[in-house]
Amino acid sequence: MLAMYCELSLPTPHRKSQLRIVGGGENIIFTTVPTLHKQRILLNKEVEYALSVFDTQNLFHFQTQFSSMLEEDNESYLSFTILKTSIDQNKRKEVREITDIPVLIEANEQYLQIARVLDLSKTGAKIECTQPLMCEDIVVHFQGQRDIKKVTATILWGSTTKDYYYYGIQF
Repeated sequence: MLAMYCELSLPTPHRKSQLRIVGGGENIIFTTVPTLHKQRILLNKEVEYALSVFDTQNLFHFQTQFSSMLEEDNESYLSFTILKTSIDQNKRKEVREITDIPVLIEANEQYLQIARVLDLSKTGAKIECTQPLMCEDIVVHFQGQRDIKKVTATILWGSTTKDYYYYGIQF
């Protein structure tokens, strides 16, 4: 059986967690427990959470509320009550993997910055920085299996929150 995954949008801007959908029923979705930095994320029953499921053509949005945690065969699962659903056309060109990979950004020959890759596809990524990037082209250095790799990228978009700068980059 093909596993189905969804993205859980967390209250912190630009933070998501990938969950495996393990079941469901009328107005209920059961998922694995979300993690960030290999630690379980605690959810609040008073907060609404967005779950998104992607296929090649559509993007399914579920506005949900965390109901309970279930234990079965030494595994923990979450139950979400579906409050609202909607469907959009999937504009993503490729599947993205939610990640949390530290990288070094070279914004020009004199400027280096530590950053994090938050999601990754074959042709691009979303990165989080603590300082703004003031150029269009960057070099991303990351740890490969044996050595440091680097890839040239172009910044396609940017946004900011109080503490961070976010960029969509294309390799």
